[in-house]
Amino acid sequence: MRIPAEALSASSVRDKIVTAAEAVRLVRDGDSVAVDGFMGQRIFAAEPMGLKDDLLTMPLEARFAYDAERNMFFLNMEGISLATRDDVEAIGTEVDTRLAAIGQKVLLFVNYDNFYLAPDLRDAYIAVVRRLAERYYASVTRYTTSSFMRLRAQRAAVRPGTGPARP
Repeated sequence: MRIPAEALSASSVRDKIVTAAEAVRLVRDGDSVAVDGFMGQRIFAAEPMGLKDDLLTMPLEARFAYDAERNMFFLNMEGISLATRDDVEAIGTEVDTRLAAIGQKVLLFVNYDNFYLAPDLRDAYIAVVRRLAERYYASVTRYTTSSFMRLRAQRAAVRPGTGPARP
């Protein structure tokens, strides 16, 4: 049902939920439209709005959890893209700092869902993981919902005190 915009008073529209199409019909030529909240002014900008980062990116400090009672350390690598050697070193340094503070080897659980590692960084990443495993991991459980990523992780897996696992 289409309602002419002039038939709607401010009080009849207040506190109503309408679809985007209905809202657009309320805007007349020459009206000014203000936007507030999550989108802000970037909805009108020519460049990308950066929604992927806002909606999917978890801050680094929120990616770690330690359960002291069970000596379990959780590392959430979900959605991380390691595209440079600096990215690899930054993750390694942060994990090293957090695990050194615990003072004992931990049971490590790593989520690799939607994890991306640039192909040319594979050896550098494995070296960082191997160093961390030797120092801090009593055991490691890696998980992902991606069968492809799971197979790659198994082939490149580093177990504490050993080299890469063989398929």
